[in-house]
Amino acid sequence: HHVDTIDVLHLMGVTLWTVRDYTNARRLFFQVLAARQAVFGMQHPAVASVLHRLGQCFATQGYRYRARKYYDQAIEIYQNLGVQSENSSMRRILQDKKDLEAPQTTMVESKKECALWKRRSAEPNEGIKSCRLWPSRKQSI
Repeated sequence: HHVDTIDVLHLMGVTLWTVRDYTNARRLFFQVLAARQAVFGMQHPAVASVLHRLGQCFATQGYRYRARKYYDQAIEIYQNLGVQSENSSMRRILQDKKDLEAPQTTMVESKKECALWKRRSAEPNEGIKSCRLWPSRKQSI
């Protein structure tokens, strides 16, 4: 695995996440995770970074338990490397993990999508409680 290729895959995953294609972003992030672990080992900031991104994907899709798992792994790597909580990367992960405890609301494109989110209970007690339409929409659900 060439480091530049891995970085490009990571950026592609970030782009997919940005356009809300979370499933494909997650697939790329898992590839990046495996490649970075092979190149850098398990305890490296680049590995922690992609674990954080995986946590964000799972959190955005409503999988809080899985998101927490990846956030915790990233936090553990940074702590093992001596990174302090004041570090910007560590602060972002800690904030994202804290946000998991907030009442679950998700941003959706339509009322139909909201209904699908509410029915979906892939993990116990992990369902979405309410939905909001993206800002380009005028109403809240």
